[in-house]
Amino acid sequence: MARPTMSKVLYLQQLGRGLRKCEGKECLYVIDVVDQYGALNVPWSVHGIFSNPYYVPFGDILGRDIKSKEMVILEGLVEEPIAIREIDIFTFEEKYKGYLSVDELARELFVSNSSVYNWLRKKEITPDLEFKCGSETIKMFKPERVQEIRKLKKLKEHSQDTIKEDFFEFLEEKSYTFSFKMVFLLAFLKNLDKNGNAKIDNVLKLYRRFYKDRLNHNLRVDRENCIYTQEYLDNKLALKQSMLSNPFEKFERKRFILHCKELSEIGFNSHLWNKLTKEDIQKIKTMMYEHLQEYYQNLDGLLNIDYLL
Repeated sequence: MARPTMSKVLYLQQLGRGLRKCEGKECLYVIDVVDQYGALNVPWSVHGIFSNPYYVPFGDILGRDIKSKEMVILEGLVEEPIAIREIDIFTFEEKYKGYLSVDELARELFVSNSSVYNWLRKKEITPDLEFKCGSETIKMFKPERVQEIRKLKKLKEHSQDTIKEDFFEFLEEKSYTFSFKMVFLLAFLKNLDKNGNAKIDNVLKLYRRFYKDRLNHNLRVDRENCIYTQEYLDNKLALKQSMLSNPFEKFERKRFILHCKELSEIGFNSHLWNKLTKEDIQKIKTMMYEHLQEYYQNLDGLLNIDYLL
């Protein structure tokens, strides 16, 4: 991340440090802070250095037409802000280190963000810290409040020891706005390797096939307002982003399935994977198949999905 400066020499020094050769290093990604301190006070950016007026996310600043495998992976990733932190602008140190955002508190309590916001709106809980960020008010909580709120709301404590039980409880809830979670999980299980990981593109291929098959047989893809039209399903990048933001995110926020170090893969939480048996995997597949049958009972029925089982 480039530090804002109006000194071209200092900016080039930063780039120079980032461009130092290192084993395994493929490229340098530059994150510029874009700001302006007045009509003439504009900090240097990598675009300014190379006189490039065009901005392309993750683009090659030198304009070389290079197809990188890593670039393709990055294009399909989805990023969601989990927390906004207030920092000291003189030291760039975090002011309230350890405090939890609403999203982080929800993850600790194993509930949705909307549940926490609902408690805040009803004044059932109060934040320990509030500060303005643009038009939004950021609410933060001290870490020790987690146990207090859990006790207040009579919530079960979740840990590595309860993760398998938590996972099956989550599946048995049958909380489905659309069919995405069921199809995703079956596609994920079908592509698992011995370590409990799966290639995102392989999962996507089966995920896409399920909905394409329904369209090809003139069946309703899903409930009303489902975004998976023929045009949407043909856009693999958009579909990958959709799959990773929902349904994958629903499993990820509860720490059941996570991104791997290899960005092209997702995998079971190692603590959960070590507890799952072959019988458990088969039980999950059977459960998802039955849930899909029930879900599509009034939506033109379920096609043959042996390729997912």
